[in-house]
Amino acid sequence: MADMMRWYGLQVKNPECAPPVLISAQLCYREPVEKMLSVLRQHGVPTYRKDNTLTLCDPALRIRSGTAALQQTSIIPEK
Repeated sequence: MADMMRWYGLQVKNPECAPPVLISAQLCYREPVEKMLSVLRQHGVPTYRKDNTLTLCDPALRIRSGTAALQQTSIIPEK
């Protein structure tokens, strides 16, 4: 995961929120970041991204606590 974050220039915030799963996947470093994030989501890892920050915690908890939440990443383009 550290290599993938470096390839895409992402910083992981709250890595302790990641579920304890082993993910085995082959992914070229030239693939779009959305492809890498979809692999994580397919294995049950929630991903929320804003700019170059990726968090694996549920942002709904932050909304309730009054701080800004990150958008859940999606491969569907925004309107």
